[in-house]
Amino acid sequence: MEIPYWIQEQLTRMARSLWGGEKRSAFYRRLAVYLNNGIPVRAATTRLLQQKSLQGGSGLMAAFDPDRLALQEIGDRLANGETLSQALRGWAPTADLSIIQAGELSGDLASGLRSAIEGQGIIGRMMGKIVGEAIDPIVMSGLGVYLVYIVGTKMVPPMELMSNPNTWPTLARALLPMAAAAQSPWSAVVFLLMIVGLVITIVSLPLWSQHGRRYVENIPPWSIYRMIIGAQWMIGFSRLVGAGITATDALGLQAKYARPWLRDRLLDAQQRMRNGRELGQAFIEGEMGFPDRILADDLSAFSGSGDFAKLLRSLGEEWLEDIERKVMGIVRIMALFANIGVNLLILLVVFGVFDLQNVMMASAHTG
Repeated sequence: MEIPYWIQEQLTRMARSLWGGEKRSAFYRRLAVYLNNGIPVRAATTRLLQQKSLQGGSGLMAAFDPDRLALQEIGDRLANGETLSQALRGWAPTADLSIIQAGELSGDLASGLRSAIEGQGIIGRMMGKIVGEAIDPIVMSGLGVYLVYIVGTKMVPPMELMSNPNTWPTLARALLPMAAAAQSPWSAVVFLLMIVGLVITIVSLPLWSQHGRRYVENIPPWSIYRMIIGAQWMIGFSRLVGAGITATDALGLQAKYARPWLRDRLLDAQQRMRNGRELGQAFIEGEMGFPDRILADDLSAFSGSGDFAKLLRSLGEEWLEDIERKVMGIVRIMALFANIGVNLLILLVVFGVFDLQNVMMASAHTG
């Protein structure tokens, strides 16, 4: 039974989000082996798709296999005359595309694929550590919201019916604002606004590129985004220059695949380099804070070196380690405040309820 076109389109769209770094790296690795043995990229992709089909499976599960859908669409694009970097649009991140295109331009696509794998591994390890650290403050913050809701809707109202809140001890009366917050219709509005604000903030990270953005570049989460994308840019840039691409062309190549925020910064630096500035000075004069003021100064100091590509790679790896420490430090501070806040909330609830129980027991004995 043939799957309707609109269903196939939706499956492909979902598969793009599921074809993650591990699957892409496996594809790059296998493709590089074929290329090194003289098999053209289109023929290699077709063979990899055939191998996937030989593994069996049919029906909806096979149709939804991200590997099969990726290889099918990439193969179709290659058959239509596109290069690999063009065929991978939508399936691979922009950092991969620029590195792979550099490999195509230098005549060593296999090396470009291996560089993309290496870059993925470095960024992937850093992001894994950051996400692991970020789970704790997120969970603790969620626990705090849930605790306020339970206390405000399940515990305080019955106690208010049993005794006059005006007679409650200080800690017990501190539970009343929780009840008011949990039961107020405005709480839902505030919570919704927080969700909307979070979504807008996330969307703004890669898209907001106007003049006002520079004023928040040192404030989380924009500062974290700037550091992570800066590290990713540095790794990709060092590999492009190492592949024989000039610094000016490398910036243009990366800008071609970049999102608006990064694209504006790269094109600004490229234009300044065309006007005679070297790389570091171009970033400094742009006054956009990208990738980092200190790193831009380092790039300026090393620009005249005869082995600039090697220095770039070494500098990028050192800077990446520094970025990881900084981002992890920010996340750990957030986790500390979240833990302190929730623990104080728990203590307030425990002592407040304990005081209230004492008052009620004393009232019962008196009565």
